[in-house]
Amino acid sequence: MNQILYTGGKKGKTGNHSDIKKIVIFFAIFVLLFAICLIAIGANLLNKVEENKNTSNTIPNTPVQEANIDIKFSSVVGGVKLNITSDIQLKKIDYWWDNETPTTIDVNATSYDTTIKTRQGTHTLKVDVTDINGNIESKDQLVIGDSEPELTISTDGISNYVITASDDEQLKKIIIKINDQTNEIDLNQAEFEYTVPIPTGDSFIDVTVYNINDLSVNKKAKITGFGQ
Repeated sequence: MNQILYTGGKKGKTGNHSDIKKIVIFFAIFVLLFAICLIAIGANLLNKVEENKNTSNTIPNTPVQEANIDIKFSSVVGGVKLNITSDIQLKKIDYWWDNETPTTIDVNATSYDTTIKTRQGTHTLKVDVTDINGNIESKDQLVIGDSEPELTISTDGISNYVITASDDEQLKKIIIKINDQTNEIDLNQAEFEYTVPIPTGDSFIDVTVYNINDLSVNKKAKITGFGQ
């Protein structure tokens, strides 16, 4: 019987199967790693989308600064002085008398001063102040409009000073100073006339008259060497 010896055929076939198995295993590992990478990338993208979504829907919790506006009225001759201060920049000031149409002043500062001319009689001055955040502060002021009384100092051409005073409502008092003498007279009329002798020699006269709203006017005069 002839013995058949396999000198390489069987061994060669076994080696090919081993290489194919290795390739399959390597390819499977590659596919697994690629799948893991895809899953990781997808999860990362999903997280970013969710972050962007949450960020876009988030409203910042920024508190609005409350108004701290101070409005002050003060009386000046012939008008009302308006002084306004604020912690926040002011935008505009609206003011009006009684029920009239408002007058608007544009403001670009934290403080503002202005004088509003008064009117004869009794009126209400109304003011609205608005800052850049839309906060509004309002204030009213009752104003009695008045003008200064009228006053003149003259002479009668002989030997007397002649003092005349008048007011569109009522005079309250008059103070007359001649040299070192002072005479204060209470009044309750709209017109007043007063005559006082001119001192011999030099004289200086100083007169102040007040109306019922305490508006006043002052005038002075001087005569030198009278009667000498």
